[in-house]
Formats: sequence, C-alpha cells, structure tokens
Amino acid sequence: MALASATLNLYASADCSGAPLATGSGAQFTSPGIPVTVADNSTTTFHAQATQNGSTSDCSATSVSYAEVTPPPVKPRDTKAPNTRLISGPRGRVRTRTVRFRFASTEKGSTFKCRLDRQKRFSRCRSPKTYRRLRPGRHVFRVVAIDGAGNVDRRPAVRVFRIERRRHRRS
Repeated sequence: MALASATLNLYASADCSGAPLATGSGAQFTSPGIPVTVADNSTTTFHAQATQNGSTSDCSATSVSYAEVTPPPVKPRDTKAPNTRLISGPRGRVRTRTVRFRFASTEKGSTFKCRLDRQKRFSRCRSPKTYRRLRPGRHVFRVVAIDGAGNVDRRPAVRVFRIERRRHRRS
C-alpha cells in the first residue's frame, strides 16, 4: 500500500477497535502529522490502520506513545507594594525616654525596616520595636513593609514625637 495516498485511522486500542481518535492522509501523517486531542497530563498509545482503494490493512503491530504534560499555570508576578501602617506608638509630647511602636502590613508575611531620626539607613526590625534612653527633643520614626516578592512600600509610615525634659521638683 502506498502510504501517501492511503487514509490512516489512529486508535487507542491495540486491535484498532472502536471509534478512531483521528483520521488523516498518509501524506499528512508523515508531515506535519495528524492532529489528535488528548487529555491533559496523560499518556496515549496510538495504533494505526490504513485504508486504500477499498482495502484495509491489519492493525499496526507497532505503536507510538505520546505524553501530554501540561505545565501548571504561571502565577502572575506580584508587583504591588504593601502598605505599612502604624498601630501604636508615641505621638505629640511624651515624658518617657523609652518608646515602643507597633506596626503592620497589608500583606501577610511581610518584613519591615525601621529608621529613627537621621540614621543613614533603614535597618531590619520587628513589631513591636522599642527604643530606650532617647534624648529629650524631637524624634521621627519611620517604618516600611517589604512583601515576599521584594516589593517595598514607597511611603513609609511616619510618627513624629517629642520627649520632654523631666522637671526636677525643688523641695
């Protein structure tokens, strides 16, 4: 049988019984191929039977197996920065030299960086953050959240406060 002019039926059964999974010409079979729909993440074994001029061949003794592996869907990259919020901490005028700030992020699992006054860099911190033995005067606390994808809140949460000098009582 001349393969190019034959009609080929592809079957999943070894004896070529049942409905064919696909049908095409011999020329199509050799290039580019006969399109077949198979289930995702499955392996299908194909057997072929050719028909030409009213004559049908036996089911092929050899088979071809095809594995359809569907990759998991690609998660879109997180590009949205978290928002940082201050939950508690001093504001305005205070008399204590020890202060504590509590803060949170809009994204679970975020880490934080804090900065007090004119420190050159933000440094890693956790909530609550405590500062001790602060000098009297004006202070500015800043904190930013960083999510698991590395997105940094561009607008730190800020708290301004002033530590008042303690007045000594005269007797």
